[in-house]
Amino acid sequence: MSKIFTILSKSCLMVLFLTLVSCQSSRQPTQTISEEPITSRNIEMPRESSEKSSNKVKVAMLLPLSGEHHILGDELLNAAQLSVFENSGDNIELLVFDTKGDPSTAANVAAKAASQGAKLFIGPVFANEASAVKQVAGQSKIPVISLSNNQNIAQAPLFTFGFGHKDQIWKLAQVARQNGIMNLGAFVPKSEYGYLIKGELEEATQANNMPKPYVAEYDNATFDFSKYAQSFKNANVKGIIIPEGGQKLRLIISGLVSGDLTGVKFLGTGQWDTPDVNFDGTLLGGWFVSSPVEPRLNFESRYEKMFGKTPKRIATLAYDAVSLAIKAADGDSGQINYGLMTDQRGFSGVDGVFKLLPSGQVERDLAVYEITESGLKKIS
Repeated sequence: MSKIFTILSKSCLMVLFLTLVSCQSSRQPTQTISEEPITSRNIEMPRESSEKSSNKVKVAMLLPLSGEHHILGDELLNAAQLSVFENSGDNIELLVFDTKGDPSTAANVAAKAASQGAKLFIGPVFANEASAVKQVAGQSKIPVISLSNNQNIAQAPLFTFGFGHKDQIWKLAQVARQNGIMNLGAFVPKSEYGYLIKGELEEATQANNMPKPYVAEYDNATFDFSKYAQSFKNANVKGIIIPEGGQKLRLIISGLVSGDLTGVKFLGTGQWDTPDVNFDGTLLGGWFVSSPVEPRLNFESRYEKMFGKTPKRIATLAYDAVSLAIKAADGDSGQINYGLMTDQRGFSGVDGVFKLLPSGQVERDLAVYEITESGLKKIS
């Protein structure tokens, strides 16, 4: 059987929030999954929250709560609950389903959510799951805010809410041009992801009247990157986009520098945006594109106070998606106001200003930061 429960109302969340903070417990209140709502089994509800939920809009969260990605699913669910608490979410009822990270399971629980009156799907996380849910959503005419960043599956009413590659690459090209860096290049893996970055960069440089970029490709099994330095020098590249993160990113830059590649600005995508971005100085002076950092750090601080740990970067997506659902939920009709949800004036969230486009993609107002010895410096 699929696993489902109903998220607590805002008033009950207040009781839970105060209890968690006072006890300083790291136990996550959303871990217990049951066929019956936890509101009727585990928590003594205040009188004011015992009203019928007929005026609430049902929103289904489709998350990997078991299996390989269960920790990610838990954190996304926590962020969703925090959003309900902080954004006066009394007009929605969150129904949470476990997709197990599996496309067929995701499709099955989406169908069950539709049969139980869900008017909006938030999730799934992965592109193959979202593609499976897309068919169910189309039959039921239910919009989907997928947390995937694979824009190839975007087609309204399925929106890919993750950070798309196009916005990031175009922002980097624009800022590079504004700062006199005309000859761009990219260092990408030999994969579908790498080919996607290459295509976006070629379009972005053409749109900004810049020379055609030089793109070098490497095999994922490569560990010696110094041999690629000469090819970038021969192409007179002045800025190199490296869409990697973590240890792989540091190996690449260290390799290129050891190959005597100097006078080049290293540029990064959101994968650079981690708490330890400059822990060893490897990335010092580099630029990377991200959503505005300050609101996210504020969110992470609030999350940590409630749940006892810092969430994964993607948790902000669940928070903002639920915030959008709260804004678009019409309690009088019990429906999602699709016109409001896709308002082209946009919305302001933890990850900055965004708007859902008719194409199913999400346009975001991104910033570019420079990594300095004293921290991050916003340059755009």
